[in-house]
Amino acid sequence: MSKLNVASADFLQRADEYANAKNEVLFCSKQERCKLGLWVNLAKNPRVKSIDYAELNISTELPKALALASVAIRAMQFNADRLTPLEPPPAAANGTTYMTLGGVLLLELLSLPPTSKKVKGWTMRPITELSKNVHKQQYPVPPTGADAAAAISASSAPSLRITYELPPTVVVPEDGWTVGWFDEAEGVWKTDGISEWTFDRETRVVSFLSVRLSTGLAVIEPTHAEMPYKRWLYTNDGVAEGTMFLETKRRTYEFSVSPAGAALRSPRLPELEAAGVLDVFMPPPKLLLLLRTCGINLTPADTDAAQLSRVSIKEVELERELYTAIVPLVSHLQIASSKWNASRTSDKCVFRLAPKKQVVPGLDDLAEGAACADPFKDVDDSWAILCFQHRNVGLIKASEADAVCDMAVITEAHSTPVLCLRGQYPDVGQDGGVKTTRIYQDNVRQLFQMLRVISFTS
Repeated sequence: MSKLNVASADFLQRADEYANAKNEVLFCSKQERCKLGLWVNLAKNPRVKSIDYAELNISTELPKALALASVAIRAMQFNADRLTPLEPPPAAANGTTYMTLGGVLLLELLSLPPTSKKVKGWTMRPITELSKNVHKQQYPVPPTGADAAAAISASSAPSLRITYELPPTVVVPEDGWTVGWFDEAEGVWKTDGISEWTFDRETRVVSFLSVRLSTGLAVIEPTHAEMPYKRWLYTNDGVAEGTMFLETKRRTYEFSVSPAGAALRSPRLPELEAAGVLDVFMPPPKLLLLLRTCGINLTPADTDAAQLSRVSIKEVELERELYTAIVPLVSHLQIASSKWNASRTSDKCVFRLAPKKQVVPGLDDLAEGAACADPFKDVDDSWAILCFQHRNVGLIKASEADAVCDMAVITEAHSTPVLCLRGQYPDVGQDGGVKTTRIYQDNVRQLFQMLRVISFTS
């Protein structure tokens, strides 16, 4: 931003050198992750109704007050969002937190430096603070001598129709999204002052009315849009490979996990194809962060829970301890969500497990097709339910078919799931310390820890 500000200041200092025959100045530069447009109002032509940065697919209406003002309008579109704080501020703890879809658009009103003078063939340019940095004006521009705060609070400011193009790698849902502006003082996204937003899925152009300028603008949606999760299943495909199925409010996700990392197999959305996210093994945190860049958030935070019903946020250390403790199971057993987990207190985690059913010989193709159609078809009421607490692990009497959860322990309590299940499943935890298996299990742990399925499944 510092470099962009210095470059913009230098451009504005010499804007007259770039003017056309009509004394109009419009500059555009497009890079892979950043678009920059500068319009400088030298002509002050009241008949100019809009600014079209055609090379950037960005445009904005121009009220008469701006058409006559000594200002420049700088448009910058970044694919990455560097406005939203990594940790929501305390003020947002009880409110909705948002994520951006397709990065951030900045439309800024910039003050013009003093005009140059020509004397005997020389061009004299005053050297001021605006020579090396830009000065952002507020909108609406207060009249000369007027109180700026009073002018800003006036509701009579004309709205500007703004349009810009979203990258082809961003998944925009059918509903649940809106357009917002970033309040730098509070560090949150807000939606007041913005209306009539639309999205053309063929051209990928967003259009909306806004009275907000000189701040970040973006398509936004709640960070909890995919939550609560409905159910999940981890099934082993061998000692050092497996598949995670996660059903959210919107769709079902399938992840393959191996010593090479995690790979997304479905859904096979065109946006994810364009982003190169599908079928590529990478560290699970990297994969889930790339999905968030594509508009899919599967990395929930505790602040999301305030907007959700029927979820039970578990103690931080307990949840981490659980994900570490269950990975030795995944090489030999299937693990799935239990409906009783959300009704347990924060110091208890409940999930189901069972050995994988053997495929009937000769029916492999049929079985594979059925599994793709419904990966949860074999998760039934016969699966055992395990309760995990700090150093207190045991199978409980409850069944998924029961009307009431019976927490009575039916096995001897142990400190880990491996010790609890070894009598029933002798192979559990017996992987001989093979390096590839350990790396695979740690990838499983990272995937579970990022998804937080224990805390965010209803």
